[in-house]
Parts: sequence; structure tokens; C-alpha cells
Amino acid sequence: MDKQLSIQVEDNPAKEDTDFLDAGLREYNRKFTSVDDHQPLAVFLRDDQGVIIGGLHGAIYWGWLYIAIFWLHANLRGQGYGRKLLEAAEQAGVERGCHSAHLDTMDFQALPFYEKQGYKVFGQIDDMPIGHTRYFLTKKLV
Repeated sequence: MDKQLSIQVEDNPAKEDTDFLDAGLREYNRKFTSVDDHQPLAVFLRDDQGVIIGGLHGAIYWGWLYIAIFWLHANLRGQGYGRKLLEAAEQAGVERGCHSAHLDTMDFQALPFYEKQGYKVFGQIDDMPIGHTRYFLTKKLV
């Protein structure tokens, strides 16, 4: 390569730049999977004014539902709304061809909730952050 290369660390990268990396990885992956079916997915809980008071977002790809972020207003926890949101996402996943789901959570977040919904821990990272554990879970949907 004749060009001078430089490595740059950016705290606030442009979306176009990260999209470029995503596209490059997808192109590479197609050599092995022949499928690029990545679809974003979101499920929202809104009040009567349309304000979001909970929900989740993630993606569907390669037959898997991935839940990246799941949040519910503290006043609504323990009332079944979380379960309904998760079930809606799982149903949407099945309708879009998913056989399984995966997600991660922290020891101070929702591990017992996910386990109650049938998710199983398959891995963990201790001390992330220090003194806490990050858990990785999966569930068969069909």
C-alpha cells in the first residue's frame, strides 16, 4: 500500500462512518452466510398521550431475535408490562422467522425476570463493572 495510513480514536463518530463499517462487515459475512437479513425491531409501551414509558429495541438476523436495550419506567415494573413487551418482541421475531432470541443483562438489572421468562444463561463476564456481573442469555422461540 502506497498511502500513509493513520489510526484515529473518535469519541463521537459520524453515523456514516459507523454505517460504512457495518456495511463492510455485512459484505464479508455474506461470503459465509449468503444472507444479509438484518432488520431493526422495536416494541414500545406508550401512555395515552403517546409518550414512551417503556420498550425495547434490537434486531433480527440469521434466525435470531437480539434484544439490545429493554427499559420500563420504574413505576410500571412488577405489573406484567415487561413480560408483555418481551412476548410481543418474541412473537414478532417468530413471525419474521426467528427460532431463538439472545440478550444480555447485568446482575443489578433483570436477570431473574429473564430467567422467569425462560431465558438461560450461557455466559458471563465478572467485574463488568467492578463488583458486578454481565450475563448473556438465550431462549428457543420455536
